[in-house]
Parts: sequence; structure tokens; C-alpha cells
Amino acid sequence: LTLHPNLDVICPHYCLSSKSLNRLTDLMDRFPNLYVDTSFGSTAFAMDGFKTISENTEIYQDFFDKFQDRILFATDNVVTTYEDKDQDFLKNLYQDYIWIFSEGEFESDLDDSPEDGVTTYVGLDLPYTQLQKVFWQNWANLLQ
Repeated sequence: LTLHPNLDVICPHYCLSSKSLNRLTDLMDRFPNLYVDTSFGSTAFAMDGFKTISENTEIYQDFFDKFQDRILFATDNVVTTYEDKDQDFLKNLYQDYIWIFSEGEFESDLDDSPEDGVTTYVGLDLPYTQLQKVFWQNWANLLQ
């Protein structure tokens, strides 16, 4: 990144630093050509990531505010014919990824650890202008 400051780099999964936003903030501050995506990987990783965001909403809101032009929406989900990845699963996963950024609180049907099968998360409730950037405008800008 230092040697090629004109090369834009997308580091997936919050640069594997979703539990250490201080580290990620330092990287983003040092390298204006660094972008991150919002994917977590497997469903288990996604549920863990949603929990991390849910427990640290203010820190994440500040991060999204500061770097709103370099965060790219992604889910990193491989769509296959595997029976557990049916239409309902995909709808629920993609909806959870949208809700973690757009809602103040939401319930997920994907986390199978609670007895009732539902987990409540606290989302970031980001302003529309930031959602617009993260969901599509940043991708469009990057591709130009």
C-alpha cells in the first residue's frame, strides 16, 4: 500500500480486524487507498460479527462515519445447491446483513443457539446518506 499509493486495495472481512477497530482505523488512516468490505464469511462468523457490532455500536458508528467513503457492502456467501442454503436461508442472511447497518434493533432467524431460535441484535441505524454509500455508491465510485 505504501509502495503503490495509486492502487486501490479492497481488504475483505474488515481486514480480519472487526474485533480490533483500533487496528483497522490505524490502517485506514495510514492508507487512503485501502477499502474494506462488510462480509464476515461463513454463517457462524457472520453471527459472531453481528454480535460484535451489536455490543459495540457506538464504536462502529464512529468507524462508519469516518470511513463511509471506503466501506463496501458484501456478504461473502457462496451460493450452492447445498440443502441448508435454500431460498429462505439466503433471504434471511442478506436481510440480516442489511439490517445490521440500517436498523436500530432486529431479530435474526439464522442463529440456532438460542432456545427459541431467534437472536436479537442491535444494529447501527446508519443515516441514509451513509447507507447509500456503503450499499452501492462506493462500489460505483471505485469502478469508475
